[in-house]
Parts: sequence; C-alpha cells; structure tokens
Amino acid sequence: MRRVRWFHLILLVAAAADAEDWKTTKQACQDARFFNGFQLHNAEECAVDFFTLDPFGPAIGSVTTGSEFGGGVHFVTQPTANNSFTEKGLYTLNQSFLFGGQYQFNFRPPHPIVTGRRPDGHGGQTDLTKGNLFITAVHFDLHSQDFYGLGPNSTLAGHAVYRQHETWVGIEGYSPLASVGNYLGIFGISGQLKYLHPATTGVSGASFPSVRDLYGEAGAPSSTVNHDFVAADVGFDVRTPTSRPRVWEHHEAQVTYTHYSEVGSNQFSFGRLEAFASVSFDLSKSLPKPLPGQSLLNQPERPWWRNALCMENSRKGCDIGTITSTSLVTTSYTSTGSSVPFYFQPTLGGADFEGVDTLRGLVDYRLRAPNRLLTQVDFDKAIANIGVKGHPIGQYGLYGFFDAGNVSLTPGQLTAQGLRTDGGIGVSIAVQNKIVFRVYYGFGAGEGNHLNAKAANTFALTPHSIGSWIP
Repeated sequence: MRRVRWFHLILLVAAAADAEDWKTTKQACQDARFFNGFQLHNAEECAVDFFTLDPFGPAIGSVTTGSEFGGGVHFVTQPTANNSFTEKGLYTLNQSFLFGGQYQFNFRPPHPIVTGRRPDGHGGQTDLTKGNLFITAVHFDLHSQDFYGLGPNSTLAGHAVYRQHETWVGIEGYSPLASVGNYLGIFGISGQLKYLHPATTGVSGASFPSVRDLYGEAGAPSSTVNHDFVAADVGFDVRTPTSRPRVWEHHEAQVTYTHYSEVGSNQFSFGRLEAFASVSFDLSKSLPKPLPGQSLLNQPERPWWRNALCMENSRKGCDIGTITSTSLVTTSYTSTGSSVPFYFQPTLGGADFEGVDTLRGLVDYRLRAPNRLLTQVDFDKAIANIGVKGHPIGQYGLYGFFDAGNVSLTPGQLTAQGLRTDGGIGVSIAVQNKIVFRVYYGFGAGEGNHLNAKAANTFALTPHSIGSWIP
C-alpha cells in the first residue's frame, strides 16, 4: 500500500506549477504526516511543491516520446514578473538526456486590444493577452527512436531504430496585434529562427536493425549523412481572448510556414506549411438552490461520487466535462532533387516528437511521411480534486477519444488511401491546468490494442504555448 502511495505522488511532479520556496514546501510535507496519520491531499501538495522549488530543485518527466521516464535538476530565476531564465537537465532510464537553457520575456502588445465591444462600437474591455520572446539553447541525445518506414503502407515488420542527437539555438516570438470580432478573438503573429545541428547513428546492442542499414538513403533520406540547418518560420493565428467574453468556449487556429535551409547545399532543404485548429466547449449545469432558510455559507458537503459525475465549480454550478475537436494538416514541399530528412518528417501513432497525442490506437511513430492529416474529438471530465480541500492544485480526470488520420508522400495524396481511425479511453492527472501524466487504452486502428502511459514532455524546457493563452 505504501508503494502505491509513493507511486501516486511521483506521477504529480512532472507538473510545471508555480515555483515554491523551501519554507512552503517544508510545511506542506510536515502536514502530510507520511509515517503517522497519512494525509493524502497534503502529500499531493508536498510532492508538487518539492518538484517546483525555486530557484534550484529536482526535475522529473521524459525528454520526448520514446525516451522513457527520467529525473534531473532545474534552475529557475525570475528577476521581474515579465522575464525569467530556466536551466534544466534530465537523464532517463533508456540513457537519453537533455540539457539546455531558455530566457523568456513577456511584453504588452504594441497598442491596447479591446474585445467585447457592442454593435455601436462602445463598451468592451482591454484584453490581457501578452506577447512573448524566447531565446533557447538545447542539446539532447535520444538513445533509441523507432522507425517503421515512410508512407501510409509501412508495416510493423519494417521496424528499425536509430539514435538521434541534436544541438540547436533559436529565438521565437509572438505578439497579439488586434481584435477581430467578439467571436474570433485575438489576431496575432509569430516567428522563429533556429540553427540546428542534428545527427543520427545506429543503436548499440539493439534487437532491431538500424535505419541506416535497413533503409539507407533511398528509404530514409539523410540516414547516412549529417547536415546543419537554418529554420525560419512565420505564423498567424486567432485565439480566444485572455479576458474571455464566454467562459464555456475557447478556440485557437494557426497557420505557419517554415523553411529549412541546409547549410552548404540544397539536397535536404524543404518548406513546410502547417494549419492547426482547435475548439472546446465546456458542459456544465446549475446546482439546486439552497432550501428556504438554509444559510448560503453553510451548505452540506457534496459526496465524492457526485463531484465525480459533475465537478462543483465557483459559478454556483458544476462541470460535466469538455468536448474538444482538433484538426491538423502538415504539408511539405521540396525542389527538384531535394528531399525531407526522415527525422524531420511528421508522424502519426501514439504521440509525436513534440509529445502531442496523434493516432492513439497505434504505437509511437508508427506512420511517418512528409505530409500528415489528423482530426480528433475528445471528451474529458474531472472526477476529483488534487490538494488540500478548498485550495485544489489540480484534478484527476477521465477521457474518451476518437482519432482519424493518415500520412502521404505527396500533399495531394493525403486522403487517397482513406483515413486510419481509432478510439479509446484514458485517465489523466492535471496540475495548474496542464496535463502532466496520462494513461490511455487505444483500439480500432487495425494493429491490435495498445495501453500507453505518458509523462509530461520536458523537451520544451518550459511548458509554454505561443502567447499567454493556456489550452
């Protein structure tokens, strides 16, 4: 039983919660009474506080998909409310590692953005969405990554492995520009410039053949040679305002073009156009009003099973769950004689390189090609709070999902062979509105059923999204 308790707490600490000092953490851990009258909710708070110590503290999670679970250290300093510096190092169970640093600067938009105006042009409120700038340097070494061939007709029998290590430095920025109506929300622009030094090799002692030996250049471009790249991108998006006029809906849509230029040659230079859209609807209902004569300040406590069905919120109601629909299209373009390096090609199956769930009824990285199409519908709901009563720091959740997608070697063939589909159910742990651990069971994709567990992805150093909007 004690082992279960400790495992439960470890799952919470991959969070990117607000940093805590040692005094707060010490008090939370004392209140947990680990060895005498164990208090679960205080222990949950102790665990999260411990792994977000400021400025020095331990780190836990995975580097990226396929790197397995690991631990390390982090250093975070925030001189002002609008700028911070993060350093992080992580080493995992399969001998993968990452270390890097990132500077973040937040700023106000060039001019105030007013949302929610009335039809006569009056009223409204100033939106609080901030722009941001990230300067990042990272080195990582992924001991073993999976590859099954390119295109929609690859098979599990073509399983090969490769080791990937890379050093990159870059600058990334986003700025909100204007309001584009009460529904569409905030229009913004983003950009990025990176210098990348990637390399792939074989995996010593592996039970599967190496990508270089099994596929070579014909089946896996750039598997036998290594080159440096300069990547530049520009993107435009619309998103729900931070000062949302509707609490029950949020959305984001983004179009980005990235050009990868090989240094010293054009053999592996290519362009990539990506479009992403997501919309979520929160389902809720009102709770019964107090009986006549009953005090509003002395309401009977709701039993846990009622909260599991409909989680009580601060708006005198309860949340049934959230329905989210997401679509993603990635297309790649090359000149005559050029090709996209296999390790830069997007994937479907499990989670992709960025840790984003794709076709969850397939194994990680199962389908890979220069072009991909993915659409998903998820329903998730909170079933219990994490932390001390009255001051939750997160939630346990259940969710169900449906995925459909495929890959292709050319943009025009994305739907030529139909879409692979799957469905499934899962459980999750969220801290500070971010999913930090999830376990799901996917089925229906034609290659068996798959149970998968994923910790928060450490690859991004800090779990920022472009802009200050939190999905």
